[in-house]
Amino acid sequence: QGSISINRLLEAIEYILNKHKILRTVISFNNDNGILEQHIDNRRHIFQLVSNQTLKNENELQDILYQTIINPNLFDLTTGRVFHCEVLRQEIISNNDNRFITDSDILLIAFHHAAIDRSAYQIFLNDLCFAYSANVQWTDDEDLLQYIDYSVHERLIDMKP
Repeated sequence: QGSISINRLLEAIEYILNKHKILRTVISFNNDNGILEQHIDNRRHIFQLVSNQTLKNENELQDILYQTIINPNLFDLTTGRVFHCEVLRQEIISNNDNRFITDSDILLIAFHHAAIDRSAYQIFLNDLCFAYSANVQWTDDEDLLQYIDYSVHERLIDMKP
């Protein structure tokens, strides 16, 4: 219930993108040595909220979701674009106040599967809620756990009954 400030949401997302290096990782093929390489892109303001789309019903929502899933240009590993976020408006805003996401709007978040798997979604959502609620600012801390740390830990867990 209530509304979400888009500016504050953008700050929270930027916090998460800075916190989790995997969301800023560029993967490219080095033609000289034939090796796939990766590096962390440390550019600031690495994310923009996509322009709002307006939808009228569930069918339009399903179509937008489908088009998002099949869009071959949504992500680009060579530039580190592995995260997508947009606001879907169910109602046209009469006073042109696009500063808030309201109860009738939908926040669409998508990731490239090379960056985040299903088990990491909750980590992202928890961090997003925390960063938005606490209005935190990013401070570079090399000791923070990264997604790769969770992935390695999960791989080491004995899953045998």
